[in-house]
Amino acid sequence: MTQSLPNLRNLPIEARVDPAPEEGDLHELWLAVRRQSWVGGTCTCLGLVAGALHYATSPREFEAGASVMIEQRLSDLEQELSASLPLSRNDTAFQNEIQILQSQHIAIEVVRALDLHQNRDFMSPPQSALGQFRGDATRWVKGLITPEVPSSGGGSTLSDAQREERRIVDAATRLAMRTKFSRQGRSSTVWISFTSHVPSLAAAIPNAYAEAYLADGTRANVEASDRMTTWMRGRIEELRVAALEAAREAEEFRAETGAMDHQGRRERDQRAEALNELFLTVQSRYQQLALESSFPVTTGRVLTLAVPPRRPAAPSAVLLLGAGLVLVMIVGRGS
Repeated sequence: MTQSLPNLRNLPIEARVDPAPEEGDLHELWLAVRRQSWVGGTCTCLGLVAGALHYATSPREFEAGASVMIEQRLSDLEQELSASLPLSRNDTAFQNEIQILQSQHIAIEVVRALDLHQNRDFMSPPQSALGQFRGDATRWVKGLITPEVPSSGGGSTLSDAQREERRIVDAATRLAMRTKFSRQGRSSTVWISFTSHVPSLAAAIPNAYAEAYLADGTRANVEASDRMTTWMRGRIEELRVAALEAAREAEEFRAETGAMDHQGRRERDQRAEALNELFLTVQSRYQQLALESSFPVTTGRVLTLAVPPRRPAAPSAVLLLGAGLVLVMIVGRGS
């Protein structure tokens, strides 16, 4: 006959608790920990050694930055819209200025100003041993996938000026990828930073970016004023001729009709007066623009210039040692 099991709910609490491990089980657990201690020790040593080697072979990197306050480039119509929609319009205009600051055009100006395309410290910065190994491995894999096509022997058809321009564009592309731009809170200030193993170069690039941006804004304002004044000169001449023609027609009509047609005389006089007033208004605006173009206004100002840093920003010994330790312990645990 089968013997029925006791109802666990009717048992006392002491009977429902699992029995404590015996002394033999604790001893076995301790022995297992001791047997694996050499694995943990070995992983710890390997991790510390790997982190130390990576730290020793990594070049020191210095970071410097400059801050620029951006003044939005708004036309008269945009200023009226900005007054009615201040938040959305101002933010959109600021984002447009950020795009100008990050554009390849500004990067090319910085490259030209500092001759970065001929600077070995910028074009070929030193790498860590791990970085060199990764780069060599990547090039080797790419070579297997897409083998290099041998040259036909005809030589390059590019001129020296074209090759120089290609090097400048290549350097500008690298510069844009390595330069950081960050907005400081909700203000109109942008922080421009660059990292290099040469402290002077780390400071020179943000400063050159700030100067190139301000110069580009001034040049854009001058060019816009020049285009406007050129258009207005032609418009002024057209209005002058039209006003003279309207005045002549009104005078001839008065001579022909005398005082008989008052309605026609008033219409012609009013048209001549309106054209003459428009001519004077455009002429006054033209003189104002010509005066403003002689004193160009910048689109911002530099708040903080970058200075060569004294202490490196990277690598961090603590981070590298910790990363090496964690990585090797994960590998050891998985094995």
